[in-house]
Amino acid sequence: MDRSASVDIAIAGAGHTALTAALTLASALPQRRIALLSGAQPEGGADPRVTALSGSSREIFSALGCWSAIVARSAPITDICVSESQAPLRAHLGPSSGAAFGQVIANHHLTECLTEAVAGLANVTCQPAATGALQFQAAAIA
Repeated sequence: MDRSASVDIAIAGAGHTALTAALTLASALPQRRIALLSGAQPEGGADPRVTALSGSSREIFSALGCWSAIVARSAPITDICVSESQAPLRAHLGPSSGAAFGQVIANHHLTECLTEAVAGLANVTCQPAATGALQFQAAAIA
């Protein structure tokens, strides 16, 4: 996309929320042109944090077609430890089927999975943040 290109939807950012929004909108509105406007990469390399994904996350990412990629790069949550002051409570809880509570995934792996899914969409482009001014023209989406 060149600097004068036009899009129907612009999403600021390229984190988990923005990537998920792009996937969702691209699926719901395949005729619309969507741009992800990413900022600079954070200093210090990959995000060292992790994200716990619940059953609801599984449903959402399955519908978006990227759950299998997420499972391949994550680990199941089979134990939960709740601690209050000096009395930790450790429980091995789980559905009777033996399924995990969810998955835990390194944030940089989740970003990779979502970025790969977005890269396969014809109506989404990823753009570096503009150094100049952006011009917006509001229009109703029918």
